Amino acid sequence: MNCIGTLIAQARAWRERRSAIREFEVLQEQDHRDLQLDENNFVNRTMNALAVDDKATALSMWQEALRLYPDFARASPDAYRIEIALGRLDEAEVALREGLRRSPNSPEYLAGSAWLARERGNLEEAIQCCSRLRKKFPRDYRGYTGASICLRLLGRLNDAEKLIRQGIKAVPGNMDVMTEWASVAEARLDLPTALERWERSEEHTSELQ
Repeated sequence: MNCIGTLIAQARAWRERRSAIREFEVLQEQDHRDLQLDENNFVNRTMNALAVDDKATALSMWQEALRLYPDFARASPDAYRIEIALGRLDEAEVALREGLRRSPNSPEYLAGSAWLARERGNLEEAIQCCSRLRKKFPRDYRGYTGASICLRLLGRLNDAEKLIRQGIKAVPGNMDVMTEWASVAEARLDLPTALERWERSEEHTSELQ
């Protein structure tokens, strides 16, 4: 009987712990939703500082975000972007790894992995990341622009031209793709074509406004 009583007590304690953990998770989820709605949270303030290239303020805001609500900050899709923009590439890698673990079917972290590889100077690795991105998400423009930028940096201009044309067909009218299309022509020193492509890009921008 004592043994049975002990087992019942252990089961009850286990249920109580599970209930407490779930209540904590629900409260945490609500806190995170509230923070997302708060335009003045420190993650948003970090992004605003980066938008005007104020990295000193951005770093200060980001450190506050990590201090005040570390789980929310680290789970933010902006976390890896912030770390890369601040030059904290090892921290960006951790954020990307966590993002991929949480959202393995999101294109965001594949694109981020390509960006991080490029920032580290690993251009071939970045090209491979973009290839995986295009295969899994063929309409995500970053799979084309990211690889084209790397191909340009490697001097593989014919490959860049071929790829960015594929991007124009896959994501017609995308501004980033059209801008990269012009950049490829500029890298080839084909200035008349580059000018024509820039003008087409600007015309498209005007149509969207």
